[in-house]
Amino acid sequence: MDELGTDTVARVAPKRGATVVVTNGAIAVLCATRDGVRSFPVEPLEQVVDRTGGGDAFDAGFIAGWLAHGGELGAAVAEGLKCSRQVLRQIGGSRR
Repeated sequence: MDELGTDTVARVAPKRGATVVVTNGAIAVLCATRDGVRSFPVEPLEQVVDRTGGGDAFDAGFIAGWLAHGGELGAAVAEGLKCSRQVLRQIGGSRR
């Protein structure tokens, strides 16, 4: 995908009401629906200890936020970022 647009949703997830969510590192989270593309800025994290699990944590937080807030994208992205930030601040992928 060279560019994220509303037609991307139809190509990637043709189901009615689908949303495509793309995280762009420490820059932004992009959410595309058939109605348009919204960009949510990401506050830089001062220190990343380990990236292991950061994306999974974002996904879990996003889904939980989506369900808890009736599908409101801003709230879902905020929850996803909150969870991801917690994971990025500690060593992951290891047993203690």
